[in-house]
Amino acid sequence: MFLEKSLGYTICTIARKIHQNLTHKFSPYNITPEQWVVLNQIHINKNISQKKLADIIQKDPNNVKVLVDKLEQKELIKRASNPNDKRAFFYLQQIKVSSLLIL
Repeated sequence: MFLEKSLGYTICTIARKIHQNLTHKFSPYNITPEQWVVLNQIHINKNISQKKLADIIQKDPNNVKVLVDKLEQKELIKRASNPNDKRAFFYLQQIKVSSLLIL
């Protein structure tokens, strides 16, 4: 069939399988692949603002806020204010996150 041979169909199928695999891999840690991306970027970009984080992971700032709020509720990240700026930045709760970053 034409659909099964199309490049778009193949890419979507592979992406879905990767997402399923990552979801399974992260389930013992009670996080989603999207939450792991946020944790990873906060680790790489120390003291990153929410706006900069949204730009880097190419997600809507409102969606990033939801992801960040959930990670903060799980005590995986902390929100802190920047003394030189009105915006908050995030940092990792190292003890709880160190094993997640190697996944």
